[in-house]
Amino acid sequence: MGMVQYYWSAIIGTERSKGFAAQMRKEGFARFEEALEEFRDLFDEEFLKR
Repeated sequence: MGMVQYYWSAIIGTERSKGFAAQMRKEGFARFEEALEEFRDLFDEEFLKR
């Protein structure tokens, strides 16, 4: 379970990292992490509780 939690923590990010990603998008920067942002939004805590 430890490894799953470790990787999941990296994928879901933090409020700070999500905010920074939004700011980067607003400024017109393309980032590799965009795929992760979409994943985070689709598979959030609410999704996991279903």
